[in-house]
This record gives sequence, structure tokens and C-alpha cells, in this order.
Amino acid sequence: MNPALWILPVTTALVMWLSIKVSIRFLFRPASPVKFAGIRIQGIFPQYQSVIARQVTEAVINEIANSHDIKQFITGPRVLEKIMPSIEIHLDDFLNRKLKEALPVISLFVGEKVIAQLKALFIQELQVLFPSVMSQLFDGLQQNRELADTLYVKLCAVNTEKFEEAFYGSFKKALVKAECGFAVVGFLTGLLQLLIILYLN
Repeated sequence: MNPALWILPVTTALVMWLSIKVSIRFLFRPASPVKFAGIRIQGIFPQYQSVIARQVTEAVINEIANSHDIKQFITGPRVLEKIMPSIEIHLDDFLNRKLKEALPVISLFVGEKVIAQLKALFIQELQVLFPSVMSQLFDGLQQNRELADTLYVKLCAVNTEKFEEAFYGSFKKALVKAECGFAVVGFLTGLLQLLIILYLN
């Protein structure tokens, strides 16, 4: 028997390892289309980025619009509580400065007590209106194509190289395991082929 046959398991393992490595690399490379032997070659993600962006956009919008938990959170009191300090600052500025500047005669008849009452009234009305307004806004997400189009444009503008770096950074260990797994399968396949050859001889 030819001694060179003993390297068959190693060769098969190497081929399988290179195959999975090249296949993973082909997800992102080449970023721009190139022609080889008359065949146009481009990485899967760069080639179909707009299609992927559209599908992800629709999935995200639909998932958010149909999520009862997200709707409850957005229309719930916790969101209003978080933005209330900012609202109160703007209310104070409006009632104590802008309103008096726009209508100076008001300052002659409206004192601090009335301003405090107006502020309390505004906040009370806001607490009533906020859930209703947010609910209507939430229900209109699917019909509001502006939001979907904005998200789509942002996803299309994602830099392929940055996405590639993030991908390899996040799944480095998993990719190494996959490559090693394919190499082991290749080695076992080569070993099985070698045993068959030895048996037939």
C-alpha cells in the first residue's frame, strides 16, 4: 500500500477546515462585487444588505406594534415619571418667563399662587392625556412608514466592515468550535476512507 495514503485523514480534515473557514468568510467578503472567470462574486451580506435591512425593519416594526408588553410600558406611568422632571422645567419656564414676556399684562393679575395652580392643572391634564396619546402613537406604528423607512435607511447604511468586526468579536469562540468540529469530521471521514481502502486491498 502506498504510504502516502496515511495522510488522507489529515488532508480531508484540512479540506473540511478550509471549507468552513472560507464559507464563513464569504458571508462578508468580498465587500464589493468582483468577477472571476466571468462569474460575479460578492459576499452574502453586502450583496443582500438592502433585502436583509427591509426584512429586519418589517419584523421589528411588526413585533413592536403587536407587543402588548411594550405598549403597556410605553403607555404606563413609569415613562411619564421619568420625563416629568424635564416637563416641569419647561412648564416653569413657560409660566414664569415666556407667558409673561408674550403677555406682560398677565403678570399684573396672575401671582405665584395662580401660576402654581396652573402648573398643577397642566400636569394633571398631562397625566390623563399621556396614556391616550402614546397609545394612539403606538397603534399607528405599522401605518407610519416614515419610521420604517428611517430604520431601513439606517440599516442599509451600516458599514459592512464594522458589522463583520462585531460578528467575529461576538461569535469568535463559536466559530472556532465550528471550524474544529468540521476538521474532526473531516479527519474521521478520511480515516474511514483509509480503512475502506485497506480492507479492499
